[in-house]
Amino acid sequence: MGRNCLKEGTEQLKQNNLREAIISFNKAVSQDSSNSDAHLMLGKLFLNMKEYPKAIEHFEASSNLQPDSGEIFLTLAQCYDLSGDRKTAISMIQRSIVIYKLQKNTEDYNAAVKLYQMLTRANNQAEEKPNSESNKEEK
Repeated sequence: MGRNCLKEGTEQLKQNNLREAIISFNKAVSQDSSNSDAHLMLGKLFLNMKEYPKAIEHFEASSNLQPDSGEIFLTLAQCYDLSGDRKTAISMIQRSIVIYKLQKNTEDYNAAVKLYQMLTRANNQAEEKPNSESNKEEK
């Protein structure tokens, strides 16, 4: 039954009926809370709608059901970063790096490492900025 709702939600997405797609995917999740695909689709929809807390909720559920999916952790990292939680975003990227390394997925591993380096650099710069401003005020 949950698979029918998943299929229906996918069809609604193809027709750009986002509200109907969300309803269908929510039905799939309510019928089977272990439906990782439905959680994943809801996460993607909410991410595109910039509803980051809802996206995170569904990506977290999906990652618990598919703990070996580097893609889910990278998408979670994106959600956390966009919602302002860069430290958690970095942690999610680290998890994806480990997964890709274990899977010997060189292409995604390299992409995740580059993203990790970019985010840590941005995080370090953001942490340094308030310190340099407070030093200016003290002088």
